[in-house]
Amino acid sequence: MKTKKLLSLLLCFVMLFGTITLPANAEDATTTVYVTLSRYGEILSDADGEFLACVPVALCEENPDLDTVLRQFHATYHENGEDAYSSYEGEYGTAINMLWEDESQLFGYQVNGGTESVYGLSHTVKHGDYVDVCIYENKYPETESYTKFDTYHLKSKVGEDVTLSLSIAGYDENWNTVFSPCPDTEITINGEPSGYTTDENGDVTFTLDTEGKYIVSAKKEKIISDSTVAAICAPVCVVDVKEDKTEEVLFNIASKYSSDEAMSDGNAYWFAADIADYQKAYPETDIGLSEETKQLIADNIIDMCCESTKPGDLAKGIIALRSMGYDAKNAYTENGELMDIAQKLSSMVEDNQEDVMNIYTLPYVLIALGQGEGYADSSVTEWLVDYVTSNKEKWFNMEFGTDALTPMLLAISPFAETSREVSELIEESVSVLKEQINSDGLIGNAPSTALATAALCAVGINPEEMENNGVNLIDGLMSQLNKDYDGFIPTENSFATEQGFRALNAMKLMEAGERIYNFRDFPTEEIHHSTIPCATVIFDTDPKSAEVKVNGKKSEDNTFLLEAGTYSYKASKSGYSSEEGEFTISQEEAMEGETITIEVELSKKSSGGGSRGGGGVSVKTDKTEETTKTEETKPENTQKTFPDIASSPYKTAIEALYAEGYVSGNDQGLFMPDNNVTRAEFTVIIARALDLGTSDVAPFEDTKKTDWFYEYVNAAFKKGIVSGTSLTTFNPYGIITKEEAAAMVCRVSSVCNVNTSLTDEEILNTLCQFADYKEISPWAASAMAYCYENGILDISELNSTPKKIISRAEMAHMIYSVLKKVGNI
Repeated sequence: MKTKKLLSLLLCFVMLFGTITLPANAEDATTTVYVTLSRYGEILSDADGEFLACVPVALCEENPDLDTVLRQFHATYHENGEDAYSSYEGEYGTAINMLWEDESQLFGYQVNGGTESVYGLSHTVKHGDYVDVCIYENKYPETESYTKFDTYHLKSKVGEDVTLSLSIAGYDENWNTVFSPCPDTEITINGEPSGYTTDENGDVTFTLDTEGKYIVSAKKEKIISDSTVAAICAPVCVVDVKEDKTEEVLFNIASKYSSDEAMSDGNAYWFAADIADYQKAYPETDIGLSEETKQLIADNIIDMCCESTKPGDLAKGIIALRSMGYDAKNAYTENGELMDIAQKLSSMVEDNQEDVMNIYTLPYVLIALGQGEGYADSSVTEWLVDYVTSNKEKWFNMEFGTDALTPMLLAISPFAETSREVSELIEESVSVLKEQINSDGLIGNAPSTALATAALCAVGINPEEMENNGVNLIDGLMSQLNKDYDGFIPTENSFATEQGFRALNAMKLMEAGERIYNFRDFPTEEIHHSTIPCATVIFDTDPKSAEVKVNGKKSEDNTFLLEAGTYSYKASKSGYSSEEGEFTISQEEAMEGETITIEVELSKKSSGGGSRGGGGVSVKTDKTEETTKTEETKPENTQKTFPDIASSPYKTAIEALYAEGYVSGNDQGLFMPDNNVTRAEFTVIIARALDLGTSDVAPFEDTKKTDWFYEYVNAAFKKGIVSGTSLTTFNPYGIITKEEAAAMVCRVSSVCNVNTSLTDEEILNTLCQFADYKEISPWAASAMAYCYENGILDISELNSTPKKIISRAEMAHMIYSVLKKVGNI
């Protein structure tokens, strides 16, 4: 009988599951083991009432044995410390003499359940091992059989089903340990009966409705010699339950950034793609972009792609267009010319342009070219993928963090099934990525953690299983939520929020077997710039309340803005016979922007269904009449906007500055948003906005009293907002660059008592996100980082372009943003 009991003490099996947070005094430990102590089939508690279930025992010794583990366990958790435990050298090696002040000698222990052979307390333990220690009730060997759950540690969400499998140890005819299902066993939660029992397969499913840590165990009894005794040793599973805020956060962000106003945000292109993914994850949602907002974003993309030679610009433009159901191969410019953006980007790859191979740009090039049939020849895609696999050392360089590796992981995920090299690269990338997770579950900051989350989801790896010290990536990301649950910190701009939104979308889509930024199946409608030369067509109907549809679409007030072409229309109203017809707008009429009135008279139906009389249609061009009317009725000096900023992403900023009198247009009432800005112009606007007054102190030889900017420049110099290009020159007509403008607005913030100081680490962490950050002048680095962190510059751009000449529109955005920051507008 004793032999059988001794054999039962040798059971063990290896369980590789999550760990539990270490106590603060264990920071120097080289090995941590998790111990559970039970007596008479129930888990014991320490002096504070805390269950001794999978509690961490930190060991500083090298290659510690079980005797060391149990001694340290008592030192850590028993009120009498090591005095509550003792061991001795017996016939079979080191054995327990006293355990938790119990000297019954009815002791047993298992290590990870025990497929490893454990012969006595001299057995060496490894970091992360689980040790189950039992005090039996009596000498009968049939009393307490060893049982185990299929995991020691589990994470769950509030209200989510938790399923565990309970197994019981036994022996075959050769006394080999075997496990079988343990049915009809009562489950306890935090020591109390739960009402749940295991089924014939040893399985049990239950839910936990509040956040917290739950100690799940099991009890079973039997009768021996008229006594009721424990039938099993207490198994243990620690279940961490957290409230799932994912859906709430996704809803809040989607609602916030689907509005027309929010789409003027610098990250609008990425939010457009993210909201499309949100709609894929939640197909029943009524959140989405309005047609007007889509058109505004498309206009901006077309303008950008028409002018830009940067592959990063083209790539994000393609992704955003496809997310809105537009075909990037069929985009029409402001002049009505067809532009194939996909071909333009593909040609850059074929020409082997250096910018395409930038480690921060290439992932998005790959993603963009995968958005539709014919977007890139297969040889182009294959060459890019081969370049990625052949240059992995570039993505694996962790000098500046993981933000090159993770987008690349996302980009190559579609090729894993067809390429062994890609599959192996992904596996290696995941290993590198796992090493970068900190003990708080973060990889540097919220944006980097979010990028990693999205990448892992794309390759089918649950980021909740990627952890350090028991804290996973999603825990880390959610720890960076703002107090309103509608963004991630830092909230000074939308960069972190956009990346977090992308990551949570990726989680939801992974659950459905999909991945983010896969818009190949979306509609491929051609997209026309809204400022394509158009004529205004007005339908003057009788009766006035009749509805008109042109090519099947209606509009408010029966007024349509149409480019050159032939159209069909239908005018209808209940009780009247419908009128249908066609009309044509010539290229000349569209180019001249003429107003065309089409008069339609509907015939009223008779009570017998016949018509009262024939209807009629007449067409007339109202260009001269409309022009005259506009000139006669336009009040003087009531202009609120400029006609040449209608499609500008900075329209709001320009109008706000104009309303305050800080900027003005030319004699023709135009703002000229694409014109360059001189140092003098920039300075005058800032001086007016801050009400600096004027000064006649003249430190610069190249500014004269007769100059319109003279006193403003002097006042700004006196306040320290501007400096000269030398001790005696200001260069007022010099064209201002982005980094020069950033330095000025940063000084504006300082003058207004806003703290603009950043540590070297903070500056590098912000600027290294840009492929060309080393081109930023040292004197401008802090100012550029400040502007990016505070939304004054667009942090979603792939490059910082510090030497770029800024436009009047960009100037207006920067000044407007800093004035909002300091509370002057």
